[in-house]
Amino acid sequence: MVDRHSGLHVVTVDADLVMRAIAGSRDWQSSFWDALIVRAAESAGCRTILSEDLASDREYGPVTVLNPFA
Repeated sequence: MVDRHSGLHVVTVDADLVMRAIAGSRDWQSSFWDALIVRAAESAGCRTILSEDLASDREYGPVTVLNPFA
């Protein structure tokens, strides 16, 4: 059986990422956890996040959030 997840990029949560998430949380007036998701996606080179929890069509730096159910 082929492991379909073996090629996925994993973002390590380190001190720099946490500090950038804290700053993002303040700038965007969002929760730390939402900001951490956005910053991790940015670190991985993602430009779009699909989420029903974050504001749809909003840009968080270079990352845009889209609600797949809207």
